[in-house]
Formats: sequence, structure tokens, C-alpha cells
Amino acid sequence: MKKRMYIVLASLLSLMMFSCEKQIDEVKVTYRIINFEDGFQVYYKHLTDTLNTEYIPGTYTLATPWTYSFMAEPGDIVYVSMKDTIIDSFSRVQVLLNGKIFKEKIRTTDRFMPVTVSGVIPFD
Repeated sequence: MKKRMYIVLASLLSLMMFSCEKQIDEVKVTYRIINFEDGFQVYYKHLTDTLNTEYIPGTYTLATPWTYSFMAEPGDIVYVSMKDTIIDSFSRVQVLLNGKIFKEKIRTTDRFMPVTVSGVIPFD
């Protein structure tokens, strides 16, 4: 009888320990680039931890930004960088987490400097 009691007690304790673990929810990461006119070069990190690079032609505005989205977990690194070539185009680079702006930078007057946003997804 004592043996059964210990087994039941151990089972209940195990069940309680596993039920107390907090489930880590994934976060929707969106890279968004706005206000450029004649294409740009973009570098971005995504799920495979590789750095993708591509040339994006065309014009993108606030109403029609360039975006790239994927799911990630808290603690993951986000990174997006762009270089544009138009002198008077003050491009804006944003990282959004679940649709809210997490980090953002705007290009300065130096058109040869890339605009880079990076960070770690918080655990809150």
C-alpha cells in the first residue's frame, strides 16, 4: 500500500512540475522599410540564422512599404540593414514585434551609410 502511495505522490509531483512551466509564445517579426525611391540593397537575418542579401527594385512608401515577416522566439536576434542611393530619400527601417514597433532608425544625410536595426527579442 505504501508503495502505491509513493507512486501516486511522485506522479502528482511530476504533473505539478510540468504544468508550472511557462509556455514560450512565438513572436511575429516584421522587417519594414519605408520612403525610398529607386531601389535598395537589404541584408536581413531570418529563421535559419543566415544573412540574406537582395536588391529590391522600385519605390516604396508609408502606404506600400517593403516587408518581410517570420515567426521567432524570445531571445532570438533580429537584424535588418539597408543601403539606398537617392540623396534626398530619408529611408526608415523598422523591426516590428507582433505589429508594434520594437526598434527604428532613419537614414541621415549620408546616403552611403547603411541604416541598420538590430536587437534581441525580449522575454516579456
